[in-house]
Amino acid sequence: VWLVLPAVHVSTAWAYGALRRPPATEDEGRTTGSGAHADTWARVAAEARNDFQDVVAAAHPEVRAALELLERAGCAATLLSGSGGACFGLDPEGRVDAGALEEACRRQGMTLVGTRTLPGVPEVVRGKS
Repeated sequence: VWLVLPAVHVSTAWAYGALRRPPATEDEGRTTGSGAHADTWARVAAEARNDFQDVVAAAHPEVRAALELLERAGCAATLLSGSGGACFGLDPEGRVDAGALEEACRRQGMTLVGTRTLPGVPEVVRGKS
């Protein structure tokens, strides 16, 4: 997992307020996921979504740039973390060139943090209803 920290603060209160406004993007009616548990990182990458992402990226060019850096680097999924402005990219196959991504982040005044997650997606245990 690659974490990119742009030099921007995004107010959580502002972000929630912005969600109440009509969407400004084409994927207004987009639905995600099948409702089933994503049991592989590839499936997580395919189904992951953050409702704040379009709104925050539109208002903060630094966030949009961070997401674009992760996409160009080849991450399987790139998302805003929470309400922003940190962004992350999933790289389950280890394909991202860390040196190139670090240099691209440095040129744009962003911090790059490489981290790891579990090797597999944890099983979801559902209680009885």
